[in-house]
Amino acid sequence: MLLDIKTLVLISVVMSFVSALSLFFVYRILKRLNGLKYAAIAAGLQAIACGLLVIRYGGPPSLLIIMLTNASYFFSWVFFYQSARLLSDKQAAWTIPIGIILVLLPLVYVFRSHADVSERVLTSSIGIGLLFVMTGYVMMNNSARLAGRNILALTFFSGGLLCMLTVFKVLTKTEAINAIPDLKVLQLVFLWFITNTFLISISFIILSSSKLQYMLKAQVDLLAKASELAHQSLHQQKHFLSMLSHEFKAPIGAINANVDAVVHLQKYRTPDVDDSLGRIKNVSNRLSTLVDHCLNNEWLAHSIEQHQARLEPLSLSLVVESICDEFSVRYEGLEQEAIINGEPMFLPVLFSNLVSNSFKHTNESSAVEVQLIEDTQHYYVRVIDDGPSIPETQYERIFERYYQSDSNSVDDGSGLGLYFVKCITEMHGGTVNVESKENTIFTVTLDKLSSISK
Repeated sequence: MLLDIKTLVLISVVMSFVSALSLFFVYRILKRLNGLKYAAIAAGLQAIACGLLVIRYGGPPSLLIIMLTNASYFFSWVFFYQSARLLSDKQAAWTIPIGIILVLLPLVYVFRSHADVSERVLTSSIGIGLLFVMTGYVMMNNSARLAGRNILALTFFSGGLLCMLTVFKVLTKTEAINAIPDLKVLQLVFLWFITNTFLISISFIILSSSKLQYMLKAQVDLLAKASELAHQSLHQQKHFLSMLSHEFKAPIGAINANVDAVVHLQKYRTPDVDDSLGRIKNVSNRLSTLVDHCLNNEWLAHSIEQHQARLEPLSLSLVVESICDEFSVRYEGLEQEAIINGEPMFLPVLFSNLVSNSFKHTNESSAVEVQLIEDTQHYYVRVIDDGPSIPETQYERIFERYYQSDSNSVDDGSGLGLYFVKCITEMHGGTVNVESKENTIFTVTLDKLSSISK
């Protein structure tokens, strides 16, 4: 036995409000999901329409209640239609559904009398039926094939079919429909509405979840493609660096060959020439080693920034003295050899960058001086020049990547030299600082090997 009309109306009201709240909470959780907001609005309008329906069944309805009820139902299905389009990756389309409302809603006002029930039923059934069919068609043609779309499409098509059957019944009935329709038919309509409301809300929730999974999968695929492109780019970069390494090594080889040739020309040999040739030979050998390790294997930048160092006992005195010899700068060292735990490739880069930086900014190249001093636990390498003073506010910033002082007119290059100085120093567990008053002094502090072993 079917429930009485009053009970069915109350159940439909409760179900519509539960549906509206459910879709609203899902929308709050998945705010960025395009289209879910319209589904929540549609469910809310449907709940309002059901609330107005209770008032209508409480007594003779006023014209305002009739118009609001029909408008709420019309617009709820319009918003469900828009939600279906957006969740199907289509653009919102308002022209046709709003056109249907603008044509049919005024007819509800025209057929507002108690005797015009059949005309109002016919008008509402045509409008809602069209919106049902349009929404079902959108769902059936969902390109993403989302879960829940078939149930949703069938639900809307069944609603459209029911509306079309109602239209057929009204058009084929010779006498006007009574103000109170057949009780069994009315009960079946409310049962259908309750079931329809439940299926629509559940289907939209499932559809939203499926849409989210679809979007995440698309993002994963996009990331995979980006990773593949990055891999290809890295491969091309390695190929480019290999060619660059070859192009660097060719002139370096030519320099070494010519140095060797000059060495064998006894006629032109003098102590000064021998000294200069020795420096050229040392610099070209070091440059060749840098090319082999850095360009071929992208070793320098990556290892410096990742602090990947192979530390081993080595002579700090020998490294610093060799750099000073290359640049022909004054060097004040220690009587005994300074031994630290260091990286044989990076330490020359550290001190050559510091000395080179001093040469760029000094007033007289002869003013550049390097000192190696010590205390009980540390060695201090001080690089001194008489160039323009550095503002104290920039003491930390000059070691930042790509930083270049605006106050200097000298071309500072890429802005990486002092950055690498800091990275290499920290790689060795040391510190670097600058003091700029009468002279500019960069000081690198490194632990003694005996201090490290302790």
